[in-house]
Amino acid sequence: CRKEYMHLSKLCLNAKQINALGYDCIIVGSDEVWNYKDNKGNSQVKFGIGLDCPNLIAYAPSVGQSDGSDMPAYVKEGISRFKALSARDELTTNLVEDITKAVPTQVLDPTFLIDFPKASVKKTKRPYLVFYYCENLNEEIKNQIIRYAKEHNMDVYGAGECDKRYSDVTVKLTPFEWISMFRDAEFVF
Repeated sequence: CRKEYMHLSKLCLNAKQINALGYDCIIVGSDEVWNYKDNKGNSQVKFGIGLDCPNLIAYAPSVGQSDGSDMPAYVKEGISRFKALSARDELTTNLVEDITKAVPTQVLDPTFLIDFPKASVKKTKRPYLVFYYCENLNEEIKNQIIRYAKEHNMDVYGAGECDKRYSDVTVKLTPFEWISMFRDAEFVF
């Protein structure tokens, strides 16, 4: 029995570098790749802007909580270029339908399609709490939470984000470390 492995492209940081790879098909997705209101991860290339590829496919994208208001022109322009579209939630389905006049296939988030193997990950020595997408959390409340953690001998982490008050940097996690970070936390904010 021969195993097939996925070959990953080299790291690309912009549309020009992606175009240089000469792909004839690019799949965009999943997660909140089309959340144009996300101030951390919004990028026009996720909507196909600047890509020369003739076959753009969207698998299970989400717009997050973006509801179609204040939509930049590149969102409509980009989504209109996709040859095949799906969506993982109702808001994304509605946005795609409004733009293309076609109803995309609604699909599962691919993380629900995988049976994650049990993997050993480095265990933390102390209990901890995790902040996830808390950039809009009131600073006074965040400070109270951090004080609570310190008073109760807990570490503080940000899932995929940095803050000098966190116990360690957690921006380069494997998928298994990511899952464990949430599963093993005392609290997730």
